[in-house]
Amino acid sequence: MHCDFAPVDGERSPIFPGVIIEMSGTKKSTRTAISDPAIDKQHLYQIVAKSADAMLVVDQAGVVKFANPAAGVLLNRKSGNLIGEPFGFSIISGSPAELSIPQASGSVATAEMRAVAIQWRGEQAYLVTLRDITYRKLIETTLVDREKMLSGLISSVKDAVIVINDKGLISDLNPAAEKMFLREAKELLNAPFDLLIPAANREQHSSVPST
Repeated sequence: MHCDFAPVDGERSPIFPGVIIEMSGTKKSTRTAISDPAIDKQHLYQIVAKSADAMLVVDQAGVVKFANPAAGVLLNRKSGNLIGEPFGFSIISGSPAELSIPQASGSVATAEMRAVAIQWRGEQAYLVTLRDITYRKLIETTLVDREKMLSGLISSVKDAVIVINDKGLISDLNPAAEKMFLREAKELLNAPFDLLIPAANREQHSSVPST
């Protein structure tokens, strides 16, 4: 395994902090330097091979030059079969991007992609990492759906309902509350709940311990 997982211009790799690259003049020739003597090629191979994140080297033409086993799992291919094949996704270096990856089961996995420019066997390429965030996105979607459902229930209640967060700020209210306090929701959202309490009673209200 070649240890040329190093970004250009002498930067340290975000994947292998101990691996750096040295440039000589304007030449593209590179040399891998290991800052930690305990790290050798075999250790680097084990890190890549056992990583839960998919890791690929993709050349400037978008062709896969290297892929670890996790890449094969996420992309529904044996990692060896990915070599020489088109990566199939646009690469945005530096900024994270989300990819939708069809699975053999018919479902779609969501992956967060990060890419950094590297030198691979004397040629410019990209080190691409893919992290499966399908479960995280599912949780986020579920939370959004629950918030929408709760907001719908609150809006349908005839009595005034005001939702306050742990900071004492108004996070939601229904039309009945707007009517009662003669304020629109846009005026009250993220405002302190004390704003709705008469000045004479605010001290008494704030002294009531929270449960």
